[in-house]
Amino acid sequence: MKKLKIVITDDSNKDSLIAEIWCNDKIIVEINSEKGYLEVEFNDVKGLQLDLENLLTAINIAKDKLVN
Repeated sequence: MKKLKIVITDDSNKDSLIAEIWCNDKIIVEINSEKGYLEVEFNDVKGLQLDLENLLTAINIAKDKLVN
């Protein structure tokens, strides 16, 4: 099972904090609220296979960190 890491960061190109979900040395998902709602961007991770429950858990934790 691949380990996922969540990083909350301030991107100078965006007006709000973003949550990054990392797998190994690549950002696989970015979540931001720049448009007034949470938006998810999946990065190019062709061939990467993840456990769905682990990814959903990471996305929910990242969401909670951005909202709170």
